Amino acid sequence: MKKLRNFIAKAAQAIVACLSLSLGLSALAATTTQIANIESASTDGSESSSLFELSVTSGQMANALTTVSDIELSVSVSPQQSHVGLSANVYSVIVANGAFYKLTQSGAYSPWDGSIEDLTPFAINQTLSTNNRFTLLDGKMADEGDYLYFVAYDVEGESRLLFTPDPAQISVAAADVLPDDSTSSAAEKFTAEIETAVVQAKCILCHVEGGLARNSSLQFQRTNTASALNNFSALSAYIDEKGAELLLAKVTGKQAHAGGTQLEQGSSDYAALQAVLDEIIALDNQTLYAFSASDAEPTVRQASFLTEVTLEPREATLRRATLLMQGRLPTDAERRAVVSDAALRKALRELMQGEAFREFVVASVNDRLLTEGSDSALNTAYQFFLKLHNLKAEVSLNDTDWNIEREIQDNLRRTSGELVAHVIENELPYSEILTADYMMMNRTMNTWLEGTATFTSDDSDDVFKPSVVRGYYYRDALEEVEFHENSNSIYRAIGEPVKDFPHAGLLTDFGFLSRYPTTATNRNRARARWTFYHFLGIDIEKSSQRPTDEASLSDRNNPTMNNANCTVCHALLDPVAGAFQNWDEDNFYRGSGN
Repeated sequence: MKKLRNFIAKAAQAIVACLSLSLGLSALAATTTQIANIESASTDGSESSSLFELSVTSGQMANALTTVSDIELSVSVSPQQSHVGLSANVYSVIVANGAFYKLTQSGAYSPWDGSIEDLTPFAINQTLSTNNRFTLLDGKMADEGDYLYFVAYDVEGESRLLFTPDPAQISVAAADVLPDDSTSSAAEKFTAEIETAVVQAKCILCHVEGGLARNSSLQFQRTNTASALNNFSALSAYIDEKGAELLLAKVTGKQAHAGGTQLEQGSSDYAALQAVLDEIIALDNQTLYAFSASDAEPTVRQASFLTEVTLEPREATLRRATLLMQGRLPTDAERRAVVSDAALRKALRELMQGEAFREFVVASVNDRLLTEGSDSALNTAYQFFLKLHNLKAEVSLNDTDWNIEREIQDNLRRTSGELVAHVIENELPYSEILTADYMMMNRTMNTWLEGTATFTSDDSDDVFKPSVVRGYYYRDALEEVEFHENSNSIYRAIGEPVKDFPHAGLLTDFGFLSRYPTTATNRNRARARWTFYHFLGIDIEKSSQRPTDEASLSDRNNPTMNNANCTVCHALLDPVAGAFQNWDEDNFYRGSGN
């Protein structure tokens, strides 16, 4: 029984999200059976000669699959000769219980709304050979019923899909359980009392693929149609391997559990978990399931989900792209030129240049980073930028309107978008938005920050170029020569400026640092939080549940380092915050002198 649970736990990791799992083990050797051999059809009605062959590999016969059968469903695509060697995207859609789901690149199935816009491939940029094999399913399907599979592909240079006009069908029968149904009882109790209240509310915050406890042998799935049974299997396997005592100790914060206390001993959730564990342990002396299968032959469905699919006309795509990236309608000449997909691709690339496209990129970056909302990207009251500060002081003392500071501030709020535009327009690696050893400056910024860019007399302030700061001084390199109130003192350099002023793309952009400031208490953690959010797609504040009970928050011995209730987030957050430690609350590099 222990080996059986370990086997099931490993198999459960590969089950797609729209299917569910039931315990069991096939006694037959795995065999491969062809279930469909379908000639292709084309969405535009043109002739096609590609062939789709779908096969099932299982320990059960293809017409005797049950909810405990291990199943591998694959498709072999034999493309027409003209497609061999071309790059293709491959699609699959399943119809289950009357609902449509599309296979995604992650291997999971997600709901599909039936529109071509929402149809996405599960395999992209595949170079077609004479025969190509793709896996559509690897796992179990515990929900009995008929499953209809459709497959399609498209190739570069063509605006059509080649698809299976009729589906391949597999039928899954229910597995019969012996009278001793203690396993189903334990699973039902787990689903009713543990899955939502404990696993999804507490454990899943760390014990999930990519989570902080991703190296633990206990890995759960987030809520989906299969999660309860999959998570029950994962829990059973963990108990077989580690024992129930260890698990109960960890959930109460013992055994150096990094997640801290999740269940109080004596609570109702703790009692429910203990009862489920007791039933799982009792299963060690139980017998295996027996199962039966239906002999019914699958029927053929004639209507295809792709029969009415048509791709967007090239002119419509051109119109949307021109409005988006250039802020105008396409010209008659541009519309007449898109006679093929290759011509459309060329036209779209031509739209990605010029002043209008640059404004589109800059505005889009601000829509994401909101750097236009930064308060004061550079505080000229401080003397670090010597040339700029002395100009500010002289203007203030002469009671002259301080236009240059407004220009500097406005430009600094724009530099993040200008950097992204520079990377895109010059087809640089997109990672350079975070690794660029320069910042974007126009002529005004380049003058007063003493940048390294070269501008001509014809360059306006709308022209931004890569530049490196060369006019930044530490305090000990400056000497006050004229004292004036209100931060209007005049300084002179008695030392050298910082030779290697650090630039790291958007991460050291003055507008970014100002928009996401540090304070004496958050110590750059806000900057780290938004770095994760904007550039890694991780919302730290949703990565774990905040503790609210008094006992969890009573620790005052450096809790962000030592309290497991805090380190669950801070272990990930604080190292990135430390990377910003040289940038102070006024966005100056080592402004405190340290």
